[in-house]
Amino acid sequence: MAGRRRRSPALPLVVYPCCSQRKKCNHFVLPIFYHVDPSNVRNQRRIEVSVWTSVANLTTGLSNCLACLGIEAKQGSKWTKGNVRRWKAALTEIANLTGMELSGSMPETNFIAEVVEKVRCKLDLKQLSTPPNLIGMDVRVEVINSWLKKEHSNAMAICGMGGSGKTTLARCIYNLNKQYFESSSFVEEIGDHYKHDVLGLQKQLLRDVLKGKEIMISSVSEGTHKIEEVLQKKKVLIVLDDIDDQDELSTLLGTKSCLTHSKIIVTTRLLDIHSWFESISWRCWVHELKLLNDLESLELLSLCAFRSKTPMKVSRSLLYNYHDIVEEIHRLSKY
Repeated sequence: MAGRRRRSPALPLVVYPCCSQRKKCNHFVLPIFYHVDPSNVRNQRRIEVSVWTSVANLTTGLSNCLACLGIEAKQGSKWTKGNVRRWKAALTEIANLTGMELSGSMPETNFIAEVVEKVRCKLDLKQLSTPPNLIGMDVRVEVINSWLKKEHSNAMAICGMGGSGKTTLARCIYNLNKQYFESSSFVEEIGDHYKHDVLGLQKQLLRDVLKGKEIMISSVSEGTHKIEEVLQKKKVLIVLDDIDDQDELSTLLGTKSCLTHSKIIVTTRLLDIHSWFESISWRCWVHELKLLNDLESLELLSLCAFRSKTPMKVSRSLLYNYHDIVEEIHRLSKY
C-alpha cells in the first residue's frame, strides 16, 4: 500500500482476494504500508467519499452514453457500488492486521531484508532430508496425497517390513504437504525414545505444532491433554515414525474422540494397528507398503551398478542373467 507515491487503481482488486483467501484457506497475509499510515487505510482518511462514489458511478454513466450511440457496452464491470463497499471493508480488514510499515528515512534495502526474514520465519521452509534418486517413490507418494485430500479418515498407518521405505515415504509426504496445514510435526524413531523420554517426545510435538512456543508440562498425562486440545483447535499434519506399541499412540494422540481437520500419519511394522486407532476413537486407513516390483528393482540395480536408471543394452544371454539377479535379490528381500 503506497502513500506518497502514485496509488495503483488496481490496489482494491488485489486486497479483496487476499482477504478472501485468508478466510477460506487460512493463508498468511502480511500488509506492507509503504509511506502510509495504517490508520489512514483503516479509516480511509484522506480518501473523499465523492471519489468512491464517482468511481462506482463511472461505469454506469459510460454504459448509458455508449447505449445512446448504439454501442453495446460489455457487462461485468468490477467498478460497481457493491464491489466498492467490499473493497473498502477489505482495506479496513487488512489495516487491522499486524503488518510492517516503512516511513521516515529508513533505507528501503534494510526494510526489504526485514520483510524477507519475517516471511521466511512465518512460512517455516525447513525440509526433512530424503535420499537422492529414489526409485518408485512418485507412485507411492501419489497414493498418500490422494488420501490427504479426502475427509473419510483422519489417520493413516503406513505398514511394512523394516527397510522397505516407510520413513522415507513419510518424509516425502511431509515435505510436499506441510504448507497446507496451520502447523506440522515429524516425530522420528518413537520406538527408540519412548521408554526413555516420553515427556521429551510430547514437548517436541507441541513445540512443533505451536510453532516454537514453549509449553510447560510436568507430567505425561498433562502433555496428552494439551495435545488433545491442539488437535481440536488447529489443522495440523503430524507424522509419528516407528510406532510399535499401543501406549505410544494413546500418549501422543490422546484417547478422546474429536472433530478435527488434522491428518495423522503413522509408520509401523505392524499390520493390526487399525484396532489400536479404534480404541482411541480415530478412523484409520491402513496402507501396506509394497516392495519394489521387477522393473523398479531392475532400475535400482542399474543405478547402483552403472549409475543409470535405464538398464544397459546387453546381449540376450547376459540379459537373462541380469533379470535372474534381480529376481534373486527380490526373493531374498522377503526373508
